[in-house]
Amino acid sequence: MSVTRPTVPRTAAPEVIETDTEIIVDNGRVRAVLRKEPEGRMTSLMLDGQELIGEKGKGRFDQNVTVVGEEIELPEQEVDHEIRRTEDAVIVTATIPPSTGSPYRRGRMLLVRANEPGFHLASLFAHQAGHPAISIEQHRYVCWFDPEIFTHASLEDDDFGEPWRASAAQMPTPSELSTGEMVMDATYDLAGLGSAYPRRHYTKYDWAISMRDHTVHGLCGRLEDRWIGAFAVLSDRSSFNGGPDRQDLTLHQTGDAPVLLIAPHATHYGSRPVVTDGDWSKTYGPHYVHLGVSDSPEELRAQAEAMVGAPEHAELYDAAALEGWSPTSARGCVSGQVLLTGDVPALDRSIDGALVILSDDGAPAQDTAAGFQHWTAADRHGEFRVDGVRPGTYRLTVRQDGWWDQHVQDGVEVDGDLRLTVRWRPSEDDGSGGESPGRRPSEQVWQIGSPDGTSLEFTGGPEARRYDNTSQYAELFPDGVEHVVGAEDAPWFFTQPQLVEGEIAAPWRITFDLEEPPPRHRRAELTIALAAWSLSSADPNLGIPSTLTVRCNDGAAQVWEFLGDDARGAIYRSAHRARNHRRTFVLAGEDLRRGENTIVLTVNDGVSDVAAQATYDALRLRIR
Repeated sequence: MSVTRPTVPRTAAPEVIETDTEIIVDNGRVRAVLRKEPEGRMTSLMLDGQELIGEKGKGRFDQNVTVVGEEIELPEQEVDHEIRRTEDAVIVTATIPPSTGSPYRRGRMLLVRANEPGFHLASLFAHQAGHPAISIEQHRYVCWFDPEIFTHASLEDDDFGEPWRASAAQMPTPSELSTGEMVMDATYDLAGLGSAYPRRHYTKYDWAISMRDHTVHGLCGRLEDRWIGAFAVLSDRSSFNGGPDRQDLTLHQTGDAPVLLIAPHATHYGSRPVVTDGDWSKTYGPHYVHLGVSDSPEELRAQAEAMVGAPEHAELYDAAALEGWSPTSARGCVSGQVLLTGDVPALDRSIDGALVILSDDGAPAQDTAAGFQHWTAADRHGEFRVDGVRPGTYRLTVRQDGWWDQHVQDGVEVDGDLRLTVRWRPSEDDGSGGESPGRRPSEQVWQIGSPDGTSLEFTGGPEARRYDNTSQYAELFPDGVEHVVGAEDAPWFFTQPQLVEGEIAAPWRITFDLEEPPPRHRRAELTIALAAWSLSSADPNLGIPSTLTVRCNDGAAQVWEFLGDDARGAIYRSAHRARNHRRTFVLAGEDLRRGENTIVLTVNDGVSDVAAQATYDALRLRIR
């Protein structure tokens, strides 16, 4: 479907009415009423005279921020509301000063253009040295829409599994959720309720999505003979924590009203919080919310998709000059070519689609939180181009699905356009069997899975985007996974639970043959790449360490300990991946034998205070 982006006439800025308690902005199409309070609640939202929020609806910014430093007394200050105008727009900013309980400054910004059927949102967080340290775990904009109008969800399918979201677009009603049994947070059993929703369980986590290519999600419903919709348009996700690896929530039904989310920062699937005790500030967004009327949900979605990357929005943001916004004139285009070096001819054909990421300097790309992140894919020649890169110092990461190795380069300074030649010499960790300078060649004994950061190739992985994604495990593997290397049908489940139906699960075993154990001058290395390490249920994260224990034959146990915070990666939230982990275990030569060998994997061996699960990306054994 081809939709032309509507041309919005450039007229005088929208009308603004300010009273002691509220601010009303009206641009001729959209009328929004904001309460003058810290949350800055939107209590009314109209499109062409039609109220969209309803009696139970509202819009607001919210956040989960923990004070981790010693509390100090700060003077109480009033919330400041500022109204600014450009040639054709109004910017309303609520600034919430630091306080004793919340020792950081917040800015909540609403931008409205004349005659445009929508509005723009941005938020600012700033911390000052000398104030108690804080941990920012989540912040977002949440808008509850009228449940009598908004009955359907619009979100693209994941890039894995069978398509299903179009057939499940009609949400259960608030009444059905209020009646159904809550089996987990925001998760309901709809059995026997006659709901139009096709799945037995409804959970907001089924409507999560990867941020790598995501730009549009929304709510819609029929109003008389037309469809009306509200869609989040995320043209620039560079302020999102976690970058292309992050997945998170987009929308869902509640017991009161359907919710549209814009969540620039969240930790549901293992992305990291911002933890700071010094001077730090970051502006998230702006992001556009498109309000539309059309003949079908598909046309509404196409309207919103036509607004992705709209040049007039960049012009608006530049003219608004929000604190922390990098104007278009200050941004650069980072382009270049990835050149593979060394003896890796078998990999030449695979560079196509390699992910090129600019992220926080000195930190893994998946852990970017305090700064900004930009990404793109290389073509078959290794050429790449990233537009709109903010000035700063970045880590450059290049990685490709199926390769164990990745290229990492810190200290990439961006201050305008930049052309790079990236010379990547994949080590033997790429899986090609090639040699690396100064290192002994390795011989791969076996490999399970392919290192792509996910568990998709394993049983259950493609079906993970559902509440009951491990329900088949007990029937398929009552004695745990028994994987025989080289067998025609060697099973592997996507995630290894500690508990099955409340009881301790059997450990997993990998059985393999060796003609000879490695000689004394060589060693065996077992590398385990995890797509996630997470709690096994929605119980509170108590911060208790958890473990994966590895035993080879009769050798001593080797324990991989995870800190309590590592368990943020929540596979029980309808996921097949979260924050990745990797470790290589050296297996003593005397622990290996000629003929049959067995490696045993146990989650939380002897630990009962916390239940966890290991979600596998890939494993391999090699002799070096």
